[in-house]
Amino acid sequence: MDITILGSGVCAVTVQRSCSCYCIQVDGLYTLFDIGFGALRRLAEAGIFYGDIDAVLCSHLHLDHIGDLAPLLMSLNYTPTLRRQKPLTLFGPPGFQDFMYRCCDLYGNWLLSPASYSIIIHEMSEKEIRLGSLIIRAMPMKHTKNAIGYRVKTNDAIIAYSGDTALCNSLVELCRDADVAIVECSFPDEQPTEYHLTPREAASAAQQANVRQLILTHFYPPVDENRIISAAAQFFHGNIILAEDLKRISIHPIKG
Repeated sequence: MDITILGSGVCAVTVQRSCSCYCIQVDGLYTLFDIGFGALRRLAEAGIFYGDIDAVLCSHLHLDHIGDLAPLLMSLNYTPTLRRQKPLTLFGPPGFQDFMYRCCDLYGNWLLSPASYSIIIHEMSEKEIRLGSLIIRAMPMKHTKNAIGYRVKTNDAIIAYSGDTALCNSLVELCRDADVAIVECSFPDEQPTEYHLTPREAASAAQQANVRQLILTHFYPPVDENRIISAAAQFFHGNIILAEDLKRISIHPIKG
């Protein structure tokens, strides 16, 4: 399984960090966790063709997490050399279906016609949904009213993605025994907020959940990388990776 970090930043965009987007490549599937504005450009820079994307898992409806969803649909429909046939599956929180209807009302045929492929929309509860070899489950997070995180099981690994959240019990359950957890870490410990995590909080949740590898992400500028790592390492004893745009991480299952 390969994880390509396409956006490790927030709405306060910098040259180094675009908005939230992570590409998971496993068993021939290309799946995105979120698709914030700037994601399509980062896909191109990473050498990943947007026409290969099989699914997008949206955590909530803030634009730094879904801003490039409509541009993706337009690109799939109006790239002259692309005649897509495989379906595109979209996952989102409660209210996502209505959001998509409103986008279609606003943009009309630019999004959905002429489409040579089908779009499948799943409004997530805590029920598991299968996509190829992936088993996808969502859990409520503590951010916006309907914000969710995702837990994805592959044939030999578990990956968790927090989206945006504050510290909560469901974050720990989302990350339980995950081989890798991508967890937001918006602000330093000296600057806690009601709707986001600090290094101490993210690391403590990962340690409690018995996570194997922790990827910290979603940083507000300025970012002091050394302080984030040192603060998190006091509370999480596994491998800590600081997310960087265009970084590719290979996850290998533990044998035996």
